[in-house]
Amino acid sequence: MVLFFLDKLSPSGLWGNIIAVVTGISYAVFTLCMRAQKSFSPVESVIMGHILTATCGLPFMFSSIPSAESWVGLIYLGIFQQGISLALYTWAIKRLGALEAILIMTLEPIFNPILVAVGYGEIPGRWAIIGGLVVIGSVTVRGVLPFLRPRIYRPR
Repeated sequence: MVLFFLDKLSPSGLWGNIIAVVTGISYAVFTLCMRAQKSFSPVESVIMGHILTATCGLPFMFSSIPSAESWVGLIYLGIFQQGISLALYTWAIKRLGALEAILIMTLEPIFNPILVAVGYGEIPGRWAIIGGLVVIGSVTVRGVLPFLRPRIYRPR
């Protein structure tokens, strides 16, 4: 994570960097809460997360009314980015361990700079790319390692 912040770290982007770190921590807490509800229904964590998000965003709602174009974007993000992805994640969390679930969530911030580069032409710096490779490499090694270990036969 430190590698992501080595490029162009400046006081002007301090709040964005702080919010990014807090977002990562909140994703980890969210995943652990959902995992703790594995034998029940992790939907409650999703609902609580959305209530918390709505509460945090409520003061900004009155600063300006969204345009029709903004409403289309909000509806799209609400259905596809949040709705469908969280429904699938809630289904998967019951079938994964906590580490695997958190590693899946770490892929999202890795793909964000790629999508920003494609969509806006903003290319990540050298250290951010190295940091992304470290995360992708770690996720890959974590996924492949159990298959590379020799299996010990233990009769029952």
